[in-house]
Amino acid sequence: MLQVTEGERPDSKEWLARAASEREQILDHFPLSRWPELGLAEYALGTGAKDPYCKVLEFWSPHLGSIRGGSAKKHIIFFRRHDDEWWLSGTLADTSAEEAWERLRGQFVEAFAAAGAGDFDRLDELELLAHGPALVTKSLSVYFPDEFLPIYSAAHLRKYIALLGADPETGSAWRLNRQLLALVRAHPVLQAWHPLEVMLWLYDRHVPAGADPVWKIAPGERGKLWEQCLAEGSIRVGWPKVGDLAQYATTEDLEVILHQVYPESGQANRRAARDLLRFRDLQPGTRILANRGQSEVLAVGEVTSEGYRFDEDSEYCQVLGVEWDLSYAQQLDGRQGGWVSTFAPVSAQLWNRIQKRRDSLLDAGTPEAVVFVEPPPQVLRIRDLLDRKGQVILYGAPGTGKTRLALDVALALTDQSDAITAPAAVRRDRITEMLQSAAVDARNTWVFVTDPKQWSWTELRKQQTVEFRRGRLEANFDRMRIGDLVVGYEASPVKKAIVLSRIVDIDRGKERPVTLQWVTDIDGPSYEEWRSDPVLGASEAARNGMRGTAFHLTPEQAEILLGDEAPAVEADMPQVSMLTFHPSYGYEDFVEAYKPTPVAVGGLALTLTDGFFLRLCAAARARPGRIYLLIIDEINRADVPRVFGELITLLEADKRGLNAVLPVSGRLFHVPSNIKIIGTMNTADRSLAHLDSALRRRFSFVPVVPDPDVLSGLVGPVDLGLLLTTLNARITEHLDPDHMLGHSFFLRDDLPITAENELHSAFYDDVVPLLEDFCLNDHALLTALLGGHIVDARTGGVTTLDPEELLVVLAREYQLGAPDDAVEA
Repeated sequence: MLQVTEGERPDSKEWLARAASEREQILDHFPLSRWPELGLAEYALGTGAKDPYCKVLEFWSPHLGSIRGGSAKKHIIFFRRHDDEWWLSGTLADTSAEEAWERLRGQFVEAFAAAGAGDFDRLDELELLAHGPALVTKSLSVYFPDEFLPIYSAAHLRKYIALLGADPETGSAWRLNRQLLALVRAHPVLQAWHPLEVMLWLYDRHVPAGADPVWKIAPGERGKLWEQCLAEGSIRVGWPKVGDLAQYATTEDLEVILHQVYPESGQANRRAARDLLRFRDLQPGTRILANRGQSEVLAVGEVTSEGYRFDEDSEYCQVLGVEWDLSYAQQLDGRQGGWVSTFAPVSAQLWNRIQKRRDSLLDAGTPEAVVFVEPPPQVLRIRDLLDRKGQVILYGAPGTGKTRLALDVALALTDQSDAITAPAAVRRDRITEMLQSAAVDARNTWVFVTDPKQWSWTELRKQQTVEFRRGRLEANFDRMRIGDLVVGYEASPVKKAIVLSRIVDIDRGKERPVTLQWVTDIDGPSYEEWRSDPVLGASEAARNGMRGTAFHLTPEQAEILLGDEAPAVEADMPQVSMLTFHPSYGYEDFVEAYKPTPVAVGGLALTLTDGFFLRLCAAARARPGRIYLLIIDEINRADVPRVFGELITLLEADKRGLNAVLPVSGRLFHVPSNIKIIGTMNTADRSLAHLDSALRRRFSFVPVVPDPDVLSGLVGPVDLGLLLTTLNARITEHLDPDHMLGHSFFLRDDLPITAENELHSAFYDDVVPLLEDFCLNDHALLTALLGGHIVDARTGGVTTLDPEELLVVLAREYQLGAPDDAVEA
């Protein structure tokens, strides 16, 4: 069961008061008695009505739990202003808006009646409500606060149900909500809390994966609004001509208005629409970095529960509540290419640098501690899929960073998450070391101290494995690795080292237990012998008088302490291996085969030879506590069913550990559960549709798509992100999405290119040859993609322009530009 104490109860007095006020306003404006006659305009977004029900629930009631952000489709019905049409969900799509609303309203009324009568199973029979589970669940929670928790995401509900020790039910968000409520009411501590306090505690202590990145938002040109933003606890941006952002149901709706009021901005309005609605929908707790220019950090803050509001009396009228932290203020080394526009995501690499710089400024003169770095959400997602299924294929267009993402997962699995966001050169060195220098099972040695009145090391001898939780010396836990040795020291009255164990698992979460496996009993030195030894007396443990939990031993100290008791360091396969499949790669390379080998008397003999995967499995079976990851680059370039053979079955999660007979040698073989596989697949080479169905069932498939936000910045007049977006829109129209281009074509050392000659080289050396290959000498198709200024109409060849000319042509061809109030010099 989830561990929580009464002392962790949130200080929620102000939050509860605001929530009560928001609920009172909803009940006043939309009482249950009004619902049978409620008009469509009073319900739906996009109609121009001042405060329709959906707008109130999404934007004006954040203290009752959030459903902000994402698609307006969660409201089931809304009006699209950009094309003057109603959007109707699911089975309502073939009806008129009035008929759809009559049917939907009727099911809302039925749902409220059923909840009031306690007939919660009836809710699952109302099929139209299933199209908007988050909105419906929040509605039920607002009207029946004693019967539903203020948590509305099905994914979040499943996570919290699992944390409370149960298996999530199948079904709707409201069914999961009821299941979680039952678990909370049975919990010895949480049952006494207000449902909103439970929600606040869960989201504070167990934030679901997929949290927003850090966003850079400029407080006016050259930071001119900073003093006002700091004083009032906000971040402000302009665009006054578009009015209140809460009135727009979709980015297309806002884009239409932007084109009307900022016609000179052209296609840049598309990005502005997306960024403004993303700004509006930022969730409480999302980090905001306020900048001045391209190199100064003014502060970092977190979005408050107040969220977005529209200030009609100010030119900078789009306002977001933010609680600022000035300790992040610093001058960066060099200009940040992505910081020209008002909005920009802060790359994980840059955010890591900013955090480290801030910590060093706060702790000047203090050696930098080893800190656990949480992997990015996408890495966490793939790691979770590997835990569940064992193998994943990352697929997408060329240049989207599939191999990079696979290596990021490898760094996270080997406890090197800090390298994911390190500078490019450092990251490359760490990856090289990870892939090449893991030939021996290098390890540290630690001393764990226990009080026999609370727990004795004899328990480890009985159970063989135990979980050991962190203590006062927390920094040492972040340095521990699977395979490290642990000497068990028992305090008074024993005062001796009595057990040798090995770390076989480490949980890097907040509790961070370390799983120990018994190796042998030892007759170690007593406390006095330890202190009097010239080498051991200088150890971290002795200097602290054995007061603590975990102490590091140097190799010399470990050798003196353990002597012949220390297990030998064994040869090992690298923990992370990487292969590239190609058309001639086969079963005999991957699994086993009889291969010709030279013999002493001359000639050749056939010798049974283990393939790479068999050798990797042997290493994994020898060390069951260590994860072994195999990255297969370009997995779809080989005949995958032929390469894997019977392994296709043995890879399944429920088949791991089961023996099968290898047909070549007749040996028994199984795939251990600590083997994980990541494949990468370029969809421009081969579509997913051509993959063997057996392979598709055994692997999880994760799309890796072009990310224009990574390219936030300008090269002269060219907006790189918009260039990529527009070019990919043309490719999708004239070819297909599988042939889109990834963002990495416009990156150098993980950062957006900033120089004219770099863009010139990327365009002519990388982008153009790839598009020519896609077009297969179809000059009309190439012209449709690149435009007539770049493709010669007479010859069909590509015209090579100088860097300055290319910038002008790209800006003209792709209609690049930005509104005046969207640029911060």
